Amino acid sequence: MEWTVLASFLLLSTSIGGTNVQAQPCSVDTVFVVDRSSSIRGTGFNLAKGYIDEFAGCFNGQDIGVGAIPYDCVPRTSFPLGDFTVSDYSLMYKIYDMQYTGGTTRTALAISYMKDTANFRDGVHRVAVIITDGYTEGSMSELVAKADMARDAGITLYVVANGALVDNAALDAIAGGPNNVFSIGAPCDLATRILELCGPPV
Repeated sequence: MEWTVLASFLLLSTSIGGTNVQAQPCSVDTVFVVDRSSSIRGTGFNLAKGYIDEFAGCFNGQDIGVGAIPYDCVPRTSFPLGDFTVSDYSLMYKIYDMQYTGGTTRTALAISYMKDTANFRDGVHRVAVIITDGYTEGSMSELVAKADMARDAGITLYVVANGALVDNAALDAIAGGPNNVFSIGAPCDLATRILELCGPPV
């Protein structure tokens, strides 16, 4: 497991005129929308679960809430925001309790479901991470529309590309551009990006 300490984003203190000024902690609610359809296969779904587990280990002291919504043709909340943060040891068990199902893929529906049901805290950065290969039922225009609606609701979308063959155009459309698409093999890259939402220490 990759346990990278993101030291630059800890509760930093800065000396100003001989006085230590404590920066505020970073608070982010992150919900994972996880493709478990037939194109992902069981091995890919296991990779996604391992990714979320390792992602939680990339932090050190930050207030990062975690929820998960696995989906195939129908999205279902596995564990909601508000129950766990990355500091909770029991989070690991909830992650690995998620079951692979197979079936068709409706990513646009899953994004819409996330927007309507995720229990984001007020005043906290809102993040959704869609882990998928990009192949989905429905049109590209529908996918773009649902992703844009989530962004309009104040949710920052990132994508983790999962699979040997992926639809890059779809992944970019969900994420709003290739800079927001991440590799399944580097969870701490995404963690670092998410902490940038909190801005530099003051």
